[in-house]
Amino acid sequence: MYLVAIPLLAHTLWEFTQLPSSDTLLLPLEHARLIQGMSWWGLGTGILGISHGKVALGSTVCVAAVIAYCYWWRPVNNWRRTLDVFMVRFLVVWHFWYARNSPVKVLYYGISAVGVALYCLEWHFTDVWIITYLHMAVTACANLSLIVLYTA
Repeated sequence: MYLVAIPLLAHTLWEFTQLPSSDTLLLPLEHARLIQGMSWWGLGTGILGISHGKVALGSTVCVAAVIAYCYWWRPVNNWRRTLDVFMVRFLVVWHFWYARNSPVKVLYYGISAVGVALYCLEWHFTDVWIITYLHMAVTACANLSLIVLYTA
């Protein structure tokens, strides 16, 4: 697990150094508030994981939800973005690794693949409404896949 997490952290930190830190919003606040509202779904998903005995997984999802909420409050390129991106990447890798022995791994990986595809699709649009709705769909896919994994 550490063999994957350490390069992810290093790459995230490298990305952070490539973009100048600024107070310029990466997304208008009107759009960011929609994504910020979706962040709370992660808190519920994490609590569901904890209640189903997956305490470590669920509690880190709760932490990631709070980090995401704080980032989307004012989405600028600073340390909050770096922390948010790292947490999401770390959780994706950790849950993918955890799901390899799950009886619902096909469904989990399928829903996750849709979320990853939607995330990649985001980068091909310039219309902020499309980007916003795609990112909300990514968040929904991520939480839905975790609900499937936690309740199996």
